[in-house]
Amino acid sequence: MRVLSSGLAVAALFHALGASAAVTTVEGRVVDRATQQPLAGATVTLATYGVFPTPRTLITSGQTGSDGRYSLQVDASNLFVNALFVMAAAAGHAARDHIDQSCTNFYNCNPSASPLPPGMPLHVVDFALDPAARIRGQLLDAATQQPPAYHVQNRVSVQHVGAASLNHLYASVPVDAAGRFVIDNLPAGSYSLEAAAVVAGGDEAGMPYLRYVWPDRHCDNFHVNCESLRDTPLVLATGEIRDDVDLALQRGSRIRVRLTSATNGDGIAHQSSVLAATGGPWLEMSGYLGTPDGYSLVGPLLPGPVHLFLRPSHPEAYPHLVYPDRPCIPSDCDLAGATVVDVPADTLLTVADGHVAPRRTISGRVTDTGGAALAGVRVSTGLVSGGSYGVPWGFEAEASAVTDGDGRYRLEGYGGTHARVRTQQAGSGYIDNMWPNMPCDAWNLFCDQSDAIYPPAIDVDTQPHLTAIDFVLQRGADASLRGRVTDAATSAPLPNQRVSVVPVANRLLARPFVTDSDGRFAITGLTPGDYYLFATPSLGVAQIPGWLYPDQPCTTRAAIWLLSCDTAAATPLHVDAGETLTNITFAVPLGLIFAGGFDP
Repeated sequence: MRVLSSGLAVAALFHALGASAAVTTVEGRVVDRATQQPLAGATVTLATYGVFPTPRTLITSGQTGSDGRYSLQVDASNLFVNALFVMAAAAGHAARDHIDQSCTNFYNCNPSASPLPPGMPLHVVDFALDPAARIRGQLLDAATQQPPAYHVQNRVSVQHVGAASLNHLYASVPVDAAGRFVIDNLPAGSYSLEAAAVVAGGDEAGMPYLRYVWPDRHCDNFHVNCESLRDTPLVLATGEIRDDVDLALQRGSRIRVRLTSATNGDGIAHQSSVLAATGGPWLEMSGYLGTPDGYSLVGPLLPGPVHLFLRPSHPEAYPHLVYPDRPCIPSDCDLAGATVVDVPADTLLTVADGHVAPRRTISGRVTDTGGAALAGVRVSTGLVSGGSYGVPWGFEAEASAVTDGDGRYRLEGYGGTHARVRTQQAGSGYIDNMWPNMPCDAWNLFCDQSDAIYPPAIDVDTQPHLTAIDFVLQRGADASLRGRVTDAATSAPLPNQRVSVVPVANRLLARPFVTDSDGRFAITGLTPGDYYLFATPSLGVAQIPGWLYPDQPCTTRAAIWLLSCDTAAATPLHVDAGETLTNITFAVPLGLIFAGGFDP
């Protein structure tokens, strides 16, 4: 490798000729090291470390001519060009950088110790490349001698081992559907060769494979650390071709377990499983997130004894569990004396459920105004979210329960420090209620309005087990409005329009209903009264442009969801108890204000 950088003499010449010294030229020649013959068509890449010390900011690249020569230029006055490096690569040859260090690709060339200064007008950099080594083979299932089920995560990788200065040499390639792989353009050296595969399909489709380490070793980074197996590398000479490198993968074992509530037997969703090795330090292998029924999978594992440790996704709602029967808080979980689970080879091991009692609960009773118990009422706890794009409504239920024959309910499995509790019986003939006693009538449809209008949320952090959170529901929310939104000019139906009722008494928009493909809407659960009808194609960040029934333009503020337009030309609709107004045609002049919609 030859690198020559021009100095003051060249700079003075550029100045005398009136040329700009801000342009740095990098030029040179690329040859085969053994034959010294020029390599035509070689790619030379010029990059910079940029603001951060990384060589991954490409500036420009070019190819050598028939004489092996190249020439590249960069505007060195660019503020972000503070150090340059050059790499050359050619077909059948291993890449190298400007300090004659081996690379496998643009990203792992790292001559950070000797960058080229961009202030020089000219750098001459010659490259001598060695023929590249190549590894080609097939990934197979050790038991069936067939390729593993094709999956995007089936990969084979190599990393240089030995000389610390070359440990940056790394390459990872995907495996095709036939299990075949090719890793080429490798410089001579010693390599750790590894493979990993995941069986496609569902959890029961097959075992995930253990990690493979050359030659024919397997690890799970739990019982056996993969790094400890890299003591027998694959040695490649300059230009060596290895087309017979077949890798046989062994299947590992998995443990399937469920974490359940000791009070109701329900699976605790999104819990994860962790294994800790017996007779040694605390080693962990995190399992897959639990499904909604509470099951999780952990693996792949080599056979051997383990402790099983279960961690719910809401540790404030449920304790951790040292399997099978030792609940604990994260800072005080001790594996000493815990039950040992023996894992056999190549097995899906389903163990008995683990049970934990909830750390917090909310309970109460739901009755009507006459004191009669209401069975089958859904009660939920959660928070009223501000949503996105300035939309302030949205009660998000985190835990729900249904009242029994005596109207009683019990909630568990919720996180956070504060929560709201409400009924969710839309369409049942009862007015929903947000505790302690806020009816979800029409002006606050389904308790989905701005959080600011509600009483303070319940502090569930300092009051972990709340009782007597009772509801008394009254009838009356049984009026409704049904109709259709159309284009005033063509009478064509308008789907995906947001339609809200607005009580004349307070002008506060309720949660919108979206029209179907035929432009129809149905707003139920209304209390008797007078309502404006508001339609808009989109919910904006600051302003919501739309129309008031029957044909008045209206733009309102998204931040407060209160009508801020003049309603003089609007016609309110009146509904009595139990009444349904049907065949409401809301014809809007699409060409004036709805054309193209409104981007949120």
